[in-house]
Amino acid sequence: MKQMKRIYLIIILCCMFFSVSSGQTLIDQIEHAYSGLDSTSYINNVILSYGRFLNEINEESRETFLQILNSKDDSARTTIDYNRIDSIYLACEMLNSQEVKRFGKVLKSRTPVYVLNLKQNDDQTLQVDTGKLNFNLFYFGKKYKKGLYVYCYNGEYGCQCNYYYTFSTKIANNVPKVFKRIMRKHPKYLLLCSDLEGANTILYVLNNEIYIYQVAQMKEYKLDYYMKHRSTIDTWKSRWELVSSAATYGKLVSDNFNSSRISVSYLSDPANLQDLRNRNGLIHTNFLYNNSIRYSDILRSIQFYQSGKIIMKFRIGSYNFSSVDAVDNNWWFYVLRDLK
Repeated sequence: MKQMKRIYLIIILCCMFFSVSSGQTLIDQIEHAYSGLDSTSYINNVILSYGRFLNEINEESRETFLQILNSKDDSARTTIDYNRIDSIYLACEMLNSQEVKRFGKVLKSRTPVYVLNLKQNDDQTLQVDTGKLNFNLFYFGKKYKKGLYVYCYNGEYGCQCNYYYTFSTKIANNVPKVFKRIMRKHPKYLLLCSDLEGANTILYVLNNEIYIYQVAQMKEYKLDYYMKHRSTIDTWKSRWELVSSAATYGKLVSDNFNSSRISVSYLSDPANLQDLRNRNGLIHTNFLYNNSIRYSDILRSIQFYQSGKIIMKFRIGSYNFSSVDAVDNNWWFYVLRDLK
């Protein structure tokens, strides 16, 4: 009987907790995330994640070299070749260790602004990113121009830049002014939500309200109003829809780069990628991200497995080659050689 009472008590408590959690407002979620933030532990975890990030790149490079070597005739393979690859791998490990220490010193030398990541829950609401590393670290420079911006994606270290990360010149030019205007108000928290308009939106909390700033348009809204009226607001997404065809986007690329479009099958052959590397080419892609907005990126690495699986790695995450939807024309690939 006592055991049954305990079970009932646990069930009741769980139900109470669930009802509170599911009824939390976005402000409640944000407050909860910041109240649980241990800044010292968090920075240490970012440093550890950066170390894993570098080691993954090192390991992927080693595997690629080994696969290229294994693709040669038996007579062309030598023990010296394998030893060279291992020596390079070990040397890179040592360099990575030094780089992680340098990175750690930089992060601990100043106090950052912790910028919480949000995700789109549905067409009308956002929610807090619950990944292990869900805060970005912004070390603002003088007049909010130069500085250090450390981004975290999908619960891990993503990238670091000396400027606010964007491919748009207009956003890059406007963002110091936007940060200056926002920080003058002494916001309680800064927030990011790439699901909305990528780098074009910066959010902040002030007086228990959430505001969203469109950087390119230099316009500000209360988040509730923005979410309800997005169909009538000039969003960055609506501007990207102007280049939502491969022909239009291809012209945009060719007008600025010496480039050529490549087929999806081109990427499945390691020999093509090695040839491209020898000629100092970059692989640029534009694809439909999150079924909502087209996203552009440079292919960071591609890994071939003996099982036949191919993994492509971008700044925003990793994708299985088999998921590339060439039939519906959702992925466009280009080789970029140099600027025109």
